[in-house]
Amino acid sequence: MPRSSRKSAPRRDRGEDPRRVADEDPRANADVDDGEWEEDGCFATERRRPPPRPPGCFFCACQRFDEDDGGDGVDDLLSILGYPPERRFGESTTEVPLSGDDDEVRAVHVQAAYEDAADGGDDAPATLATRETPPLLLGEGPAAPASADERAQAAAIYDAYAGFFDHISFRKGWKRPPFPRRDADPLFRRAARVAAMARSRDLRRAGFALRQPDGAARDWMHDAPSPADSPNAFLRGLLHATFQDANGYVEGLDAVAVERFRRRYDAIPSAG
Repeated sequence: MPRSSRKSAPRRDRGEDPRRVADEDPRANADVDDGEWEEDGCFATERRRPPPRPPGCFFCACQRFDEDDGGDGVDDLLSILGYPPERRFGESTTEVPLSGDDDEVRAVHVQAAYEDAADGGDDAPATLATRETPPLLLGEGPAAPASADERAQAAAIYDAYAGFFDHISFRKGWKRPPFPRRDADPLFRRAARVAAMARSRDLRRAGFALRQPDGAARDWMHDAPSPADSPNAFLRGLLHATFQDANGYVEGLDAVAVERFRRRYDAIPSAG
């Protein structure tokens, strides 16, 4: 049987350095380079080598996707990561992708657009989305309607508000109330409901007690704005005064906490 003209690769015996064998016979590396070995000692096709990358540029397998069109592969990498191809990260931009709830991301983008317009001295663009209510803090989801106990507590707070018109100076005719009761009555009911729900759901702990159900509200009413002309200002001031005494806010509360109560509970429709 005739012996094949193709010579076999040198045998790697025990103790023999494989690197020396590879240097002596390049056919030992034929499978590594994925080429086709021919008798003339050359590769018919050689694997295409990627072009050298510039200093400071990262490289990954995705870069090879753009080799045919001369790109650097960044578009393919960003598309895999979920970013648009035109979004680039480098020295020329400080843009950072935002993550989180859709409402939070939308509010951040709207606020950034207004800040950019203000910093540049330009007017906000006409197509800019209208400002939306900031997203509620964690744990400030939709609240349940008032319970029977909360409605009873709200009625007690409302009666305390209405007691302002029983002041002795008003009954004796020495002074006139700064506003008529009919203008303040619906705002009394709203503030009483918010205060009752906040005390029941957020401030139910030992030691929380006011000397009066309405706090310092009746003292505040003497200099309050007109409920007919400024209903929102009246409601806000009335509610803040309800959580105060002569020394200020009670039980470690502050203006931010009271505003949180107002935002959350004033949106709940009255049960009647």
